[in-house]
Amino acid sequence: MNSDEVQLIKKTWEIPVATPTDSGAAILTQFFNRFPSNLEKFPFRDVPLEELSVSCT
Repeated sequence: MNSDEVQLIKKTWEIPVATPTDSGAAILTQFFNRFPSNLEKFPFRDVPLEELSVSCT
């Protein structure tokens, strides 16, 4: 990896690091929308996705 690539990665992570709860909620929401069967592996499996994203903020 060259220094430009390293800087790009650092720049990309500025937002998730600054707002970890919002970023985590967005990532998990996208993940569960794409792979809904994986929600069964979590303790909040019975909570609708719409409620999960609201309860994280």
